[in-house]
This record gives sequence, structure tokens and C-alpha cells, in this order.
Amino acid sequence: MAKHPDALTTRRAYSWCPRFDRFADDMPRRVRYPTYMHVLRTVDLAFVDDAPHRLVEDILIEASAERVFEVFEDGRSWPEWFPGMTGVTWTTPEPRGVGATRTVELGKVRVDEVFLAWEPGRRFAFYLRASTSRLLVALAEDYRLEPLDERRCRFTYALAYEPAWLVRPLDPVVRWQLRKMLRGACRGLAAYMRGASGGA
Repeated sequence: MAKHPDALTTRRAYSWCPRFDRFADDMPRRVRYPTYMHVLRTVDLAFVDDAPHRLVEDILIEASAERVFEVFEDGRSWPEWFPGMTGVTWTTPEPRGVGATRTVELGKVRVDEVFLAWEPGRRFAFYLRASTSRLLVALAEDYRLEPLDERRCRFTYALAYEPAWLVRPLDPVVRWQLRKMLRGACRGLAAYMRGASGGA
């Protein structure tokens, strides 16, 4: 597998931009972004536990862990259960795993994600590589599934972040909004799995 299989896709996606000259220091030179995209700091899985700010929510899901992971893999399903999400586009081909990339649209905000963990039926984690929003310096999300029996699992959603210094005085508001998003996502996923056909 190529080290960054999304490089050519990213290049084509932004090649129309007249200022196609911004590079992330931690990326190969072929992966580049236009100036309106803010490149975040690269982090690893340790950031999920060690970040300056961390939020965690969990919920019981009436579906097997394997079935829930299949929903995570299906980009078309995300807008149906994740609050505010309007689109998900995988930018690496199947089979996917650690290093896979996708682009997510949250209303007017667009983010590019790189996967740090990919354990079917167990774990699905990524960090934000770039965003049209400049509120954050770094962010990682960790989705964990704990099988309880053949028809139930526990979903734990952790979000770790470091805010940009300009918005740190507003961090209580940012934290409230992110907490609201986590709770909404947990409840949305639980409801989606209840209504999904064949959610065994």
C-alpha cells in the first residue's frame, strides 16, 4: 500500500485554486492544501489520553459490535445519525485500515481525517489533518466498541483536542458544543441501529 494513497486525489481536488501553495510540514510534498484550509498538528493515539482537553460519552447499542463497525465504514450512513454531518467521502480505496483518509462535511465546515486505528468490531480512530475552521490546533476522535453479547455492545466515544490560543478564553463554550455533539452522536447511533434492518 502506498504511504499516502490519497495524495493524488487531494491534489486534483484542490488544483483549481490559484494559490495552490500551502504545504503541511509533516506530509509528503505531494499532499498540499490551498490557503483557506488550516493544517492541524499531526497526533498519534496517545493524544486521545494526553490531550489538554478530553470528552467522553458512552451508550448501550442494540446491535452487535461487528454490525456497528459496518455502519462506521459506510460513509453514506453518517449523515443519517451524526448531528450536523452532511457528507462523508472516502479518499482511499478499499480495503481500508490505518492510514486511510476521508473528507467530512459538517455544514459549512470541511475536514480531512487520517485514521490511526482500524480494528473491525473494536476500534475506529482518526485525527484531523486539515480543516476550513481555525478553532483548533489538534483534534483526534476514538470510537470504541465493547461486545456484550451477539446483539448488544457498548459504544464509547472519546474526543481529544487542543484549541487555538485565540479561542481559549471561549473554551467553555467550545467544550459545551463538543459535548452536545458527542451526546447527539451517541443517541443518534443508538436510534439508527434500532431502526436499521438486520441490525443483529
